[in-house]
Amino acid sequence: MSKREEDRKAAQERAEKFLYDFVAAYRTYHNHKERNAYVSFLVYFTFFASALLLGDWPLHKEKHIPDIVTIICVTIFWLYALIFMKWQLRNRRIAAIYVAAAQESLAVLLANTAPISKFRPAPVGNPPLSSKQDEGLARRLQTAFWLTVDHIWPININKHIHVDVDPSAYPLCLVEALERKYQEGTGAIVHERLLVLLGWLIYVGIVIRIVLLQE
Repeated sequence: MSKREEDRKAAQERAEKFLYDFVAAYRTYHNHKERNAYVSFLVYFTFFASALLLGDWPLHKEKHIPDIVTIICVTIFWLYALIFMKWQLRNRRIAAIYVAAAQESLAVLLANTAPISKFRPAPVGNPPLSSKQDEGLARRLQTAFWLTVDHIWPININKHIHVDVDPSAYPLCLVEALERKYQEGTGAIVHERLLVLLGWLIYVGIVIRIVLLQE
C-alpha cells in the first residue's frame, strides 16, 4: 500500500469514527430535547388552557386591578413559557439536521469514492470552538431579529440563527451536508408551527377574556 493510500485510509477511518460518535451524540440530544419539548408544551397548554376556561379568576376578585396589569402579568409568564418551549423545539430541529447531515456524510465515506479532501479536517478528540466569540453587533442584532420572528412563526433556520458549534472544523463532507440540510430544513417545522400557533391562539383568547371579565 502506497503512502498516499495509507493517508487516505487513516483519514477516512478518523472521519468515520468522528461521524459515528457525532450521530450517536446528536441522536441522544435530539431525543432529550423532544421529551423536554413535549413535557414543556403539556405544562404550557394545561396551564393556559385552564386559565382560559376557568370560571372565576382570583385576580378579578379585586376590582381595583386594571386590565393592563393583569394582561402584563399573563404576558410575561406566557412569554417565558413560550421561549422555553421554543428553545427545546428549535434545538430538536437543529439536532435533526445534524443527524441527517452526518448520516449522509457516512454514506459518502462508506461508498469509498470520495476524494481525501472530503475527510479533512477530522477533529477526533478536538471539539470545535463556538463561533459566538467572533460575532459582531450587526450579527447579534440580526440573530435577535430572526429569533423574534421564529417565536412568532417558526422559520427555516438556514444561516439566520446561530447554533452553539462552529462547523468549520468538521470534515468537509459533513460541512457540505450541513449546508444542504440547513437549506432544505426539516419536516419537524410543521409540527412546531402547529404548537406555536395553538399557543398564540390561547394567549389571544386569554387577553380577550380578561377584557370581557372586567366589563
